[in-house]
Amino acid sequence: MRAFVEVDVPKNIKDSLYTIQQFIPGSIAKIKWVAKSQIHITLKFFSNLNEEKLKKVKESLNKIKFEPFELQLNKIGFFSHNGKLRIIRIDFLNEKAIIKLQQKIDGELIEDFPEDQDFSLHL
Repeated sequence: MRAFVEVDVPKNIKDSLYTIQQFIPGSIAKIKWVAKSQIHITLKFFSNLNEEKLKKVKESLNKIKFEPFELQLNKIGFFSHNGKLRIIRIDFLNEKAIIKLQQKIDGELIEDFPEDQDFSLHL
C-alpha cells in the first residue's frame, strides 16, 4: 500500500488555497486539483508498505517528540518532469521547525527505508 506522514493544514489556509486555484488558468497545464479536504504537507512518502512495515513505521513515529510550530506561506512554484508541469506547490518562509521534524522522521526510519530520503518541503 502507498502511505505518507503528513501535517494537516488549518481550514482557513485550505480555503485560501482553494480560492487561489480559481485564478490559475487551466490552459497552463492539464490540472487535476487535490480536494480541499486533502490539502496537506507531506513529510514522508512510502510507495510500498505491507502491514508489517506499516506497524514498524507507526511504532517508530510514536517515539518522536517535537514542539508545536507555525508556518508562513511564501510563494507559488512548480515541480516539472520532462518539461511538463507536474505539481503546483507553495513554499514557506519559516521552515526550520518543520524541516527539523522531517529529519527526525527520517532518522527514526532510516534503517527500514534508506532509499526513501528525498524531501522537498512544499504544500
